[in-house]
Amino acid sequence: MIVSDAFLSLREISRRLGVPPSSIAYYRDKFSMFIPQAAGRGKRRFYPPQALEIFERIRKMYEQGVSSEQIDHDLSSNYQDLFPHGRGHDRGLFQPENGGARVPELMDRLCQALEAQSRLVAELASVREDLSDLRSRREQDGERVQARITELAAELADLRSQNSDLKRLLSDGQRRSDPAGADPAGADPAAGGALRPPRGYLGRPLVIRSAAGEYLGVMGKGSRHFSLGDLAGLIDDLAGPARTVNMSWGGKGRTWRLTVLVRDGGQARRRRVVLDTEGTLTPNKNEVTRIKAMTIDGENVPQALILGLFRQVRDLFSGQPGC
Repeated sequence: MIVSDAFLSLREISRRLGVPPSSIAYYRDKFSMFIPQAAGRGKRRFYPPQALEIFERIRKMYEQGVSSEQIDHDLSSNYQDLFPHGRGHDRGLFQPENGGARVPELMDRLCQALEAQSRLVAELASVREDLSDLRSRREQDGERVQARITELAAELADLRSQNSDLKRLLSDGQRRSDPAGADPAGADPAAGGALRPPRGYLGRPLVIRSAAGEYLGVMGKGSRHFSLGDLAGLIDDLAGPARTVNMSWGGKGRTWRLTVLVRDGGQARRRRVVLDTEGTLTPNKNEVTRIKAMTIDGENVPQALILGLFRQVRDLFSGQPGC
């Protein structure tokens, strides 16, 4: 196709006005009804000299902050002589006078719109894929954090158990024991001769008996049972700067009572907990220490609440119920 030198390409218009080609293309698409008819098609489209003036006017109005509606009105008022049949958008695209010359332009715009839509669909699919990956990573991170929390809880329970063992050893001192592991007199030399259950009684699995007759206890880390001595250690850990805890034992043989007095210094509140226990054999011939009854400030604690206490101890001790 031979084009007169008077016709300008979109890139030449961009160069003369000092505006990026993308901006010139935007002006053309936004105000196409005011741009004189171009010759050629696609990238080989050329515009008559009048187009340079119109593009420059549009650029200046945009730089001055004029709205698109005002620009539309200005072009319609100042360049209506370019459209003998009225404003460009008032003429039908398929009117005989234009000979269907704008049909190729319409097809080009349609192709551009379809291409833009295709790009948006691809970008949306990519964003959805990235979002799915982020969700998967978040779930994996949550599982790792939960696993670490469980691991730390188990380590904490193990440290508390070791602390309880150390306290019991310090309390026992140099006490002698019989072959069965029980103190002959049931006295604690470190406590000034005060009564205390034998070590064998304190070290046996601590259990309760359910309504169905089952013996329920707590199994700790390394197949170690939670014992009455462990419970005494946990109670002793309750003591602090604002709280005093006093424990005393009473009984002999296979029946012992633990009395705990707790006083909160800040509130001057005093609480008395009594735990009655006895040594017994399970149907499997295992020696255990069973909790017979429990009272708080003289009120009996229901068996269901004691069972709930055991469940809390199980979580703390990182074990499973059983005997």
